[in-house]
Amino acid sequence: MTRRYALIFTIIYWFIYSPNGFAQQLSTNPSAPTLTLSQCLSQALTKHPALAAVRSRIEGAEQFRQFAAARLNPSITFQSENWRFTGEPPFKASQDLDLFIYGTQTLERGGKAARRREVAAQAEEVLQAELETLKRRLTLEILRSYYKAVVAQSLLEILSENRQNLDQLVKYNDVRVREGYTAEGELIRARLEMQTATTHEATVALELERAKLELLKTIGEAQFNTNFRVTDEADLTPTARLANAPVAAPLSELLQQALAKRPELLTLRARLEHAKAALRLAEANAKSDWSASFGYKRTTGFNTFIAGISIPLHLFNKNQGEIGRAAAEIAAIEHELSAEENFIRAEVQTAYQASERIRQNLFALQSDFLLRADDTRDVALAAYREGATDLYKLLEAQRARNDARLLYHRLLYDFRLSLAELELASGQEVTTTK
Repeated sequence: MTRRYALIFTIIYWFIYSPNGFAQQLSTNPSAPTLTLSQCLSQALTKHPALAAVRSRIEGAEQFRQFAAARLNPSITFQSENWRFTGEPPFKASQDLDLFIYGTQTLERGGKAARRREVAAQAEEVLQAELETLKRRLTLEILRSYYKAVVAQSLLEILSENRQNLDQLVKYNDVRVREGYTAEGELIRARLEMQTATTHEATVALELERAKLELLKTIGEAQFNTNFRVTDEADLTPTARLANAPVAAPLSELLQQALAKRPELLTLRARLEHAKAALRLAEANAKSDWSASFGYKRTTGFNTFIAGISIPLHLFNKNQGEIGRAAAEIAAIEHELSAEENFIRAEVQTAYQASERIRQNLFALQSDFLLRADDTRDVALAAYREGATDLYKLLEAQRARNDARLLYHRLLYDFRLSLAELELASGQEVTTTK
């Protein structure tokens, strides 16, 4: 009997205090390389193919702007007349042939060259703004994919710990059943609980795999190797998280920043200026261009000079169609700008309220929330060890502890994501360490 009690005491002590017991914090392949949020953003913003495509279009727009102005491009005309092969008097080329050599240059009116340069410059500004808009969209997608992977990884570590703890509980009850101190029903219940935990862990592992693949796709990675860990650059402890949580600026200030800095609005404003420049170019094109000619003429042996000017008569075509289209485009963009401003106001207010609600929930829980959950489990474990309670009570306490930890970690990362979304919504740069 003494040996049996010593064996049971050893199992209980090992179950509670061993490195593989309840206090163990497991990780998914801790030796794997790590990937931080700043690394994800840096790689995407420098190497993403979509951004490279926009940068190539910007280079093309810059080349177009450089050569948009009119340059001297005259045309040379060589013409001869009065050729004949028969008749009287006999044909003498030096006396009878008319020879013309002259150059013609188009003279643009209405400042068309300046208007073309203006349109080209505004087109480049539109592409620059679109590049910033695409950067913001990619940043938002990376943030959501990254924190989804971080949450899944944290949950997987919690569930892995829970599953190993239940495995130890199964082994403990197996020994007690074989020694005759526990009914076999408790061993069956413990095994069922462990199988449930194993299934839950496998489901979260699949979610983590999908989240990693989504993250790699978002940052523009060509190799989809998911053997890595996502690592938060901030302090992961709940107390430090709450103590270092940044305080958002007042809502009115965030709205002003958003209306001044959001790339979507900058893009629409650049498009509006481009449309106005296009209207001015269309109005300039309504004025006809003149053509001036100057050259040499030889007729009947006499050498003379010729000069002339050609003035088109635009009696009906005043470019009204293009002018009307450009004016309608301006009105359309102004309406789009007004709608986008309203949308951004709503987006900023929504993000602000979401971050405030999550912040309030975090502070309502306080940093000792997990400690109380641990205490509840420890009390149930001590009672189970003394025989004062059954296995159901211990399993319920363990489930409550796991649910508390899962809730707290989800809330923490929801808070981080909400702050990042608020920064993006207000036109600020995303802070990767808080």
